[in-house]
Amino acid sequence: MKILMVDDDPIALDLLKTCLQEANFPDVTVAQSAKEAEAMIADPSRSFDCFLLDIEMPKKNGVELCSYIRGIDRYLMTPVLMITRLNNSASIEKSFLKGATDYIVKPFDFDDVNERIQVAHRLVLDRKVAIESYLATQVQAKKHNRNGPSEIRQRKTTILEKDHYEIEDTGLLPDFTLENYINKMIRAESSDVEVMCVKVVDMKLLSKSLGREEFNAFIADLLAAIKEYAGKNEVFISHLGDGVLLCAADQVNYGDPRRIEKGVRNILAKTNTTWRTGMGSTPEISIGKPFKVSRTGRPNFNRLVKVALARVEARDLDKTTLYSKVG
Repeated sequence: MKILMVDDDPIALDLLKTCLQEANFPDVTVAQSAKEAEAMIADPSRSFDCFLLDIEMPKKNGVELCSYIRGIDRYLMTPVLMITRLNNSASIEKSFLKGATDYIVKPFDFDDVNERIQVAHRLVLDRKVAIESYLATQVQAKKHNRNGPSEIRQRKTTILEKDHYEIEDTGLLPDFTLENYINKMIRAESSDVEVMCVKVVDMKLLSKSLGREEFNAFIADLLAAIKEYAGKNEVFISHLGDGVLLCAADQVNYGDPRRIEKGVRNILAKTNTTWRTGMGSTPEISIGKPFKVSRTGRPNFNRLVKVALARVEARDLDKTTLYSKVG
């Protein structure tokens, strides 16, 4: 794995490089400024599989450099790890908002850094396997005179295999990135993270009735509506599968799920994008009761997801019971 490490502190660079080499990652390139790093990244003869960025650098900081990296197509899904002494909610939010995959606070533990680099390495390997599988499929398709897509869509959100649709270019995070965001935020100063699940009822039917562009336009509008209702852009959202979105945000108070459903659907009803043409009404959504993430003890992301899912399922059941009584 080819790693580019950027920090204006040469001592920190030496320490991290030693740490990485001891963890069997010898191919490490270093840069002492964002400008130097950008020249390396823009060089078509060079490529990198992972980036480690310090935030506090003169002229252009690590968050700005992260945003620059995400603006390059071939690095849309490349792991970007921020390594910084800043441990406040604002810095963490800005980093993940600009595309960071993980966030490591100085002074760091070598074992922790090694573990996170290993995770990044697995992501790189998984992505390479997926691309090789895709290319093999295209070769096979050509042998049978079938035309496949002309290019690999790299900015794609991982979804469960039981879903038969793809969600692209909508701003959804991979679930491991959302997990990293939550884990870092609950340890940050003055953070107060709230989580909820949003379920699009009959998502599979919706994906079949709309074309790919219209379907993804609807998802993008739904994410925008959730953020508009929250009153902030820093709402981080991942697709768990089956049309269920996990949402996390700091310093919000969503309130009653019935009000959220009504508010989000009202915002969606005012949109004028193409998906509305093929639908007679705004799709039905269910929202589980939001809850605060505990700041005590070690966070368990799987347990958090189970609680959020149970709450949206309970809301679904409440609505079904209500409709049956009305009927």
